[in-house]
Amino acid sequence: AGRRISELGHGAAADFEARAAELKCNIVLAAGTNPPDADRWIHRTEKYNRSVLADAAAFIWTGHTDGVGPFTGAVGFNCWGRISAVMVSKETGLLLQRLIHRHGSVEAEIESADTHELKTSWNIIGDIGGEHSGSDEMVVIGNHYDGHDIAQGAHDPKSGLVAMLEMARVLAQRANPIKRKLRFICLGVEELGLIGAHAYVDTHADDIAETRLMLNMDAAGGPGAKGLTLFGQDINDHLASLTASMTDEVCIDVSVPEPEEPGHLFADHFPFMAQGIPCGFVREPESGVIITAYYHTKADTVDKLRAHDMQELAFLGARLAWRAANDDSWSDVRPNAAEVAKTRAEYDRNQISRQIEASSSPEATWRGHSTPFRTPPSGCAPATTASCAAPVCIGWSGEISGCGCQHIAILRLLTGAEVSEVIAWGSPEEAVKSEADEGLTINGLFRLSNGLS
Repeated sequence: AGRRISELGHGAAADFEARAAELKCNIVLAAGTNPPDADRWIHRTEKYNRSVLADAAAFIWTGHTDGVGPFTGAVGFNCWGRISAVMVSKETGLLLQRLIHRHGSVEAEIESADTHELKTSWNIIGDIGGEHSGSDEMVVIGNHYDGHDIAQGAHDPKSGLVAMLEMARVLAQRANPIKRKLRFICLGVEELGLIGAHAYVDTHADDIAETRLMLNMDAAGGPGAKGLTLFGQDINDHLASLTASMTDEVCIDVSVPEPEEPGHLFADHFPFMAQGIPCGFVREPESGVIITAYYHTKADTVDKLRAHDMQELAFLGARLAWRAANDDSWSDVRPNAAEVAKTRAEYDRNQISRQIEASSSPEATWRGHSTPFRTPPSGCAPATTASCAAPVCIGWSGEISGCGCQHIAILRLLTGAEVSEVIAWGSPEEAVKSEADEGLTINGLFRLSNGLS
């Protein structure tokens, strides 16, 4: 049976709270646009996870640009998604809205053919300069190299990556005059939760203590002016003085927002910032963003890029990195351990992710132990134990083997029907959390194409 679609417009937090009862066991439809009265950017991950907290059955996220098809992007906080999520084009989203307004109620069924698999990714690190300085200090320049499966990811992230590699090529030719190390990092798995950046920060404590600046070049090699937005420790005055020598050669815009970030993690400099490192994000100087109409769509292809834009980014980035590495008056004031802990609490674990963790059963995570079975969230358990009429958690991943396959074969044979849906969960909770299988009971519910379950 289908589920009712609850249309939430821009997906403002207040709408989730006001319509919580309506969302339970239904499908949330929210646009990718920001609520006009919001004082911060509300990322899709927040809208998705507010849907999870509301015990929604599924989540539909709509695009906001004409003619480019559906957008894509991760929705979880470094973990498997707990309910199915699909992205649709702006046109499809508007069609669903019209149907809801015309008929008062629209139901839909969502089935995901996606699978979850654990994979291995690498951070690729290259160092230039600093060998003869006697100092372990460094400047880090980073850009992720992963994109989404529906397109080339030419603008996001490759335009910044190409410029970063050009910076490394040119600066390597004059490495001897560089007093402090320049570290170039191709970061993996940014799109699924900044996993490569977190892994680097978590495993390079000594290098983090010696990092004076992190420059994030992500997707900055596309069209538009190139400016620098600072995050974390306020080095505006020092950076303005440092770049003064560049004014005869090139102008660089420096903007400094208030030292607070949106309530989500959206770029690879955030794990560095949470350690107290000043970070520069190359963005358009007025708006602070570089987002194109084809962002995260199949239309993000190389034909839309200009070599001149990437050359300009490499030109500016190389000069800034060189000056930051050679500056002898750089402020080395760093936050103490308590201040770093406070920053991490504020930025690294935001309000919604904490609520998700508090409400979660054992989850499969990309940075920790993976367990294939979980107790189902409320609203997605069998009808005999849940407030929902039937299970709807299509798309959960797990392996059915051994006698499970025999059960499926017998069901198909006796009923003449196909298995359309499987839900599996483990109990008791202590056994689910354990790495061993001892004492673990796997429960299963099969729904057949003829309606039996």
